[in-house]
Amino acid sequence: MPENSPVRKFWKCPSCQRIFKARNQWHSCRKVEEEVPLKKSSPEVLKMYQEVKKFCASLGKVHTSITINAIFIKCPSTFVALKPGKNWLDVEFFTLAEETGFPVFKSVRVSKNRWACKIRYEGEKEIWAVIKKYIRESYKIVQKKRPLRAGD
Repeated sequence: MPENSPVRKFWKCPSCQRIFKARNQWHSCRKVEEEVPLKKSSPEVLKMYQEVKKFCASLGKVHTSITINAIFIKCPSTFVALKPGKNWLDVEFFTLAEETGFPVFKSVRVSKNRWACKIRYEGEKEIWAVIKKYIRESYKIVQKKRPLRAGD
């Protein structure tokens, strides 16, 4: 493969089958079923999770990586992290700039050009519209082969 090829190589753990950017990347290495992080969640949260998962799948080829307390949606890098509670679903995504206004309740710089932001989703239709916008943006950020900057 040419050195400047845009195709990324990812590593799949032979034990748990999760996909990572780096070979032999540290992880908990447990096979976890999709139901595990959702087991204490209400039926409403399960419905919200299915809604987010379906929307993410509509963006392109995605897969999930599941831990005991979170579900990561990847393409192949993570662009959405879902952390279910009993009556809410925390949705984490990437942006190119810090987001400080409602409904974002947490915004942390993760690199020179990226912020990880969280919204607590409790089923509100108005919030769902905002979440879809951010998920779409996060998907595009992760898909880019070169670093993005605000305004790209």
